[in-house]
Amino acid sequence: MFNRLKNICNVSINRFRADCGSFSESIVETVASHCKTFYIRANNCKERTDNFEDITDWYDVEIGSEEYAVSSVDFTNLSKKKRVPSE
Repeated sequence: MFNRLKNICNVSINRFRADCGSFSESIVETVASHCKTFYIRANNCKERTDNFEDITDWYDVEIGSEEYAVSSVDFTNLSKKKRVPSE
């Protein structure tokens, strides 16, 4: 997708947003190689939720007319999960 946008439409992606279904190592690596900034919503993952609750360096921003608390998180501990074929 990123290559087609760049090569056919001459469009580069600066920011990318995805839901938690995109939270896998290969997708994160692909998005990171094509985008300056990306956001992956992973709030239904217990381990990530616990990590997010430990963050102390939140800062307030206004987006449109809404106030949000934001922070940055390094995802250096992605785990590889193997699918087990059903019998």
